[in-house]
Amino acid sequence: MRKLFMMMALLLAGAAASAQEGYRYVEASELTLTGQVFPDTPNPYHRMDTARYKGFTDEEVRLLLETAGTAVAFRTDSPSIRVLPVYVRPYFGGGTTGFAGRGFDLYIKKDGVWLWAASGLQSDNSLDKPVKLIQDMDTTSKECLLYLPVRSELSSVKIGVEAGRTLEALPQPFRHRVVVFGSSFTHGASTSKAGMAYPSILTRETGIQFLNLGVSGRCRLQDYFAAALADAPDVDCRTILLQLWPMPPMWTLSSSTPFPTLLLTRSVNVCFLSLKPCRLPILANR
Repeated sequence: MRKLFMMMALLLAGAAASAQEGYRYVEASELTLTGQVFPDTPNPYHRMDTARYKGFTDEEVRLLLETAGTAVAFRTDSPSIRVLPVYVRPYFGGGTTGFAGRGFDLYIKKDGVWLWAASGLQSDNSLDKPVKLIQDMDTTSKECLLYLPVRSELSSVKIGVEAGRTLEALPQPFRHRVVVFGSSFTHGASTSKAGMAYPSILTRETGIQFLNLGVSGRCRLQDYFAAALADAPDVDCRTILLQLWPMPPMWTLSSSTPFPTLLLTRSVNVCFLSLKPCRLPILANR
């Protein structure tokens, strides 16, 4: 009986290895990354090079290294797609679902519209295993958009397709670059899936690339954020949207010089997003 059990275990292990060998994996950074304010970070999945820009607290650094809003655009004719991530810091905190916090969210373009196709994540004790995202599709060529987790830090993400199938980078699928700086609502806290933060929804619905620089609980119009945002490359019309809801108490705003003024002096347009009227005494000395 023991020999039979061992034989079955070996057979299962061999089958799993064969299935793994039946896929070809490509690093996501070798395809097309979209949604990034700073696309030239040393780690391609970090949202900002926090060694280059100074003044950030440890918590702000941690949040800026998360992959919120980043997506991979590619084309494939594979009937199934897998994702093989390497987590530096997977998110297991509250306030966000596992599918959003450490999972992956796939959209496929049909008749010019990005449609949700699948979401997936591994169990807590299998984070080093591939995520079997979708299977049993037809073999027509498809344009795909895969969102990375909103609350995890990654060092590697590989896209897997069946051996012999195509996997190639899409041209940048969205026009323009508009930065959105905000708090938890922008970051994607409490969303159901990684692609459901509002900058990502706006991007798919409008075709305009809204770049997510949400920092949950830390959007206080800090000077050092203004300095970094003013340096964001290739921002069309130099426009930055500021999410001001919920508006933080005025005593939590940590800016000695008005945040918009710092941007305007560098020819950056600033637009405010708010669900209700709010006063901004911080602008009084503009």
